[in-house]
This record gives sequence, structure tokens and C-alpha cells, in this order.
Amino acid sequence: MRTPLNCIIDMTKRTLINGSGSKMDSKILKRIQFSSKLCLNFVNDLLDMEQIKHGSFEKQVLSFNLVTLLKDIFDLFEEQAQF
Repeated sequence: MRTPLNCIIDMTKRTLINGSGSKMDSKILKRIQFSSKLCLNFVNDLLDMEQIKHGSFEKQVLSFNLVTLLKDIFDLFEEQAQF
């Protein structure tokens, strides 16, 4: 499950870097990339839950940009709210 998601994330990243397409294409690709990352995080969370269940989980501390995260979440739901 993680390999196809990583492939989608990488392909959208490369396409965005290439810069071909319209602003709408770029917006759609960014949503695809963000949604794929959310799915990948969900899969990783499920795997973490399995490690917790078996007593082999090791926590990790990761840094992130809260403003960027909130903007990405807003952008993800913005189109749905317009319908």
C-alpha cells in the first residue's frame, strides 16, 4: 500500500516541478499530492498501532510547519465547501 502512494506522491511532485499545465492543473496536482500524503500517514498510523499492540513501538518526534499544515487542510476542503 505504501509503495503505490509513494509513487503517486513522487509523480505529482515531479509534474509540479516540471511546471507544465495550467494553474488549475497545478492546484489539482497539489490536492492529489496532499491527499496521497494523508493516506500514507494513515497507513503508517495503522502500522504504528500494530507495533503498539505488540509492544515494539518507538515514538518519533518530527517537526512541521503548523501554518502550512492548516493552509493545506483548508485548501483540501475548500472545493468541497463550494458545492
